[in-house]
Amino acid sequence: MIWPRTPDAPWYENYLVLLSAAVVVGIGLAYMLIKKPYRHSNVPAADAIPSGEPRITVPSNS
Repeated sequence: MIWPRTPDAPWYENYLVLLSAAVVVGIGLAYMLIKKPYRHSNVPAADAIPSGEPRITVPSNS
């Protein structure tokens, strides 16, 4: 996807996917470093898997 396909095109057209990915990752890293959203949560750690609660099962149609 980032391999230069057309040698007569400008370099930025050949590497547009790589440049776009770098911009998105750079903006995300800057946001995480500046705003630190992971420090503003009041949810306890390891809350994704409830412990001691029954699991909900979906009945099968067979």
